[in-house]
Amino acid sequence: MSEYDTEDVTQDLEVLEAEPLSEEEAAAEREAVLLKLNSLGQTLAKYREEAISGRHSSGIEAEWQDDEEAYEGIDNANREMVSSKPTSPDGGTTVRKDAPARSTVYLNITRPYTDAAAAKVADMLLPTDDANFDLMPTPIPEIGLLKDDQTPLMSPNGNPLLKQVPGQGGQTPFTVADKVAAVQQKAQDAVNKAKTRIRDWHVECNYNDEFRMVIEDASKVGTGVLKGPFPISLRTKVVTKEGGITQVMLEDKIQPASKRVDYWNFYPDPACGDNIHNGNYVWEREEISGRALRDLIEDPMYIPEAIVEVLDEGPGKKKITDRTYSSFQADKDTFEMWYYYGFVTAEDLEAAGCDCGDMDAASTVPAIVVMVNDRVIRAMLSPQETGEFPFDVFVWQRRVDSWTGIGVARQIRTPQRMLNSATRNMMDNAGLSSGPQIVMRRGLIEPADGVWALTPRKIWWATEEAEGRTVQDAVTSINITSQQAELMGIIQFALKMAEDVTGLPMLLQGQQGKAPDTVGGMQIMMGNASSVLRRLARNADSMLIKPHIRRYYDWLLADPEVPEDEKGDASVFAKGASSLVERELNNQMLAQALQLSLNPAFGLSPERSLKEYLTAQRVNVAKIELTDQEKQAQQQAAQNGPQDPRVIAAQAAIQTAQIRAQADVQKAEAGQAISQQELQFRQADASQEREFRMQELQLQREIEMLRMANDQKVSLESIKAKLADTAMKERNKREMFNTEIATKQSQGSGI
Repeated sequence: MSEYDTEDVTQDLEVLEAEPLSEEEAAAEREAVLLKLNSLGQTLAKYREEAISGRHSSGIEAEWQDDEEAYEGIDNANREMVSSKPTSPDGGTTVRKDAPARSTVYLNITRPYTDAAAAKVADMLLPTDDANFDLMPTPIPEIGLLKDDQTPLMSPNGNPLLKQVPGQGGQTPFTVADKVAAVQQKAQDAVNKAKTRIRDWHVECNYNDEFRMVIEDASKVGTGVLKGPFPISLRTKVVTKEGGITQVMLEDKIQPASKRVDYWNFYPDPACGDNIHNGNYVWEREEISGRALRDLIEDPMYIPEAIVEVLDEGPGKKKITDRTYSSFQADKDTFEMWYYYGFVTAEDLEAAGCDCGDMDAASTVPAIVVMVNDRVIRAMLSPQETGEFPFDVFVWQRRVDSWTGIGVARQIRTPQRMLNSATRNMMDNAGLSSGPQIVMRRGLIEPADGVWALTPRKIWWATEEAEGRTVQDAVTSINITSQQAELMGIIQFALKMAEDVTGLPMLLQGQQGKAPDTVGGMQIMMGNASSVLRRLARNADSMLIKPHIRRYYDWLLADPEVPEDEKGDASVFAKGASSLVERELNNQMLAQALQLSLNPAFGLSPERSLKEYLTAQRVNVAKIELTDQEKQAQQQAAQNGPQDPRVIAAQAAIQTAQIRAQADVQKAEAGQAISQQELQFRQADASQEREFRMQELQLQREIEMLRMANDQKVSLESIKAKLADTAMKERNKREMFNTEIATKQSQGSGI
């Protein structure tokens, strides 16, 4: 189905006259109209051929094909080894049967670099908690000069205008400054409501998802196309409650939407240069099935006779069949539907059933024409009265005098080829150097089993010709030198070049790489890496966000369903480079700004500084900030009356004294605990000392017994008597020592 389901319904081809026409006259009239439509189709078909051939001859299509193959890991060495789509209804794929003689390994670094770059840019330009654009009232210099004018305003009868004084109940003169403030506030309220409505439109059409796909296209091939706003029919549920009965009704409404357009299906004027809006026209291509095309016959916005003729012709007039992965659809029941955005004469639009009002038949007007094959099946006036195309092209890196750009896959093309070549040579060298090359002279030896393959413990026979010769004359080996270290150096160089040519160091891909492991070093590295991100953000601001949102605001102004209090004079402000990227890169500075905001001398808002810091850390501030009721409760508590400063000082002194007293108590308790631990340690030390002394005396006792028995040859009884006397003396000494220790512990001094 077509996406232009607007209220611009085309009329029937029958011309309504004051008097009814005869069948012959009506047929002649219809034939004349169809001739005009066929003439218009032939004219537009020439423009289409011009756009198709112009893009093809520019060479950009070949580069897109190379970039897509590099992203998928395909080149000439492994192309036939990669499975293709089924070539028949029975399935099956085309694969090269004979194994290649050399390595075809493809170490794909193009895909991770492309995906990481797109993800990083999309993460910054599409925040989850904020919009990537803002609307601001257009400043009026004359009003700005009067913002401080305190001249009272007078009513028509000559009396001064009065206003209520908030919180006091009195009245004061209404001045010029008050009028200016009221006008500015009204304009700001209208802008805020308009921004909310545009964001609601974006949510309903999945704007962020479409925007993200455009960034991915630009990262891969350098060019991404975003279309919008264009009208779509949206069915919503409306719930009503009357008399206790709840009713759910479906309601269809027309609203704007955005979508990503495949760059392969986009054909601008070849003479547009580096900006598609400088061209005379733009073509967009889509595929439609025969069934869907047949259903359009019943749609009053389309020309049924033209659709019937297209169905009779069939899809044989397809213009684009040279793209590898879509050419297999050429024989299926699919048609190419082309959308022309450009200027046509009012007479041609009238012939297609579009009401052009009182326009001169020869004048050109901006229009949208839908064609299948070479036939016009629908025409309508463009929603953009200026004729501006509803397309925006985002390029990753600009080309000179071209609307297309250079993507990461093209930037990294040379390092990718270097890496593939070095890796394949290293694998080939590893295979060759893994074992020796065998050289045999067939006339000197022959295998016992008749098979010339080398196997373990195989028997070989020497022939008669080998008589008088050695085995080395019949068999020798050649070892291939390993070049792994040299080839690995080339691989490392290619990986380093990949970072340099893309401007995307490994640090932006979540890997530290060779970045210095210090805070200052990391900040310097991030600052250097951020230059690429800033450039991309500025490109997105000027190419995508600003013109796209401006057209949305123009739609809002022209939409009769939008309330008047949302319309005004506003300017679009893109926040990509100025806000979102800087917020991403300045997390460290935000932490310092939060500390500085606590000092009133710097004039910073602590509340806004904290919100900005939390937002940079991807914290949803709305979930943790105070509600309106909580804020009112705090304000009421503050309005109950401020306390006397002397009372506050006294309370602070009391709290300080309490804190000091608690600290002293804790210090005394800690000292007492330390003393107790020291005493316990001393007691344990004394106990160990006594035990050691007893063991020493016991050893001396045994030594004395042996000495007296051997040297003096005394009797055993005399020895025992002397030892008993000695033991008694030692026991008395020990008891006196223990008594002294106990007295010292209890009284603090010895005997």
